[in-house]
Amino acid sequence: MPITRIKLYENWPAITEEVRKKAQVALGRAEEAALAEITGIWPHGGMHLEGVHPTVDGFASGVSAAHDKKHIAHFHDHGTLGNFRRGARTEPKRPRKRNYKMTRPDGEPTGIKAKRFYGKGRVAGKRALTASLFGAGSGFKR
Repeated sequence: MPITRIKLYENWPAITEEVRKKAQVALGRAEEAALAEITGIWPHGGMHLEGVHPTVDGFASGVSAAHDKKHIAHFHDHGTLGNFRRGARTEPKRPRKRNYKMTRPDGEPTGIKAKRFYGKGRVAGKRALTASLFGAGSGFKR
């Protein structure tokens, strides 16, 4: 029975280059999956892909809101003060303007309900990243 030995220290540059290529492809797929998930939840958010770019110790990619939409996306993701609960309190600690209430007379909270698309997009991106790196036919094993 023949035995084959591969000395990795002789092939480090080729191995490193292959890992870099797979990492860039996986990061691209991850950000596309995250954007698709976010757009499915909140289509009018103005989100866009940042693209895969090198960093000091590897590569990075992600999804961002347009510079003028960032705070609106943050605002909608966490909801407004009307949906805010701390314990059982439904009224602010300090009296506010007369026309401001955190709940309506029927007990329903005022404001915008949180969409929670940041976490869902991050999870979808991580799933796509691991599937791309360790999925069938990737060449890597977990």
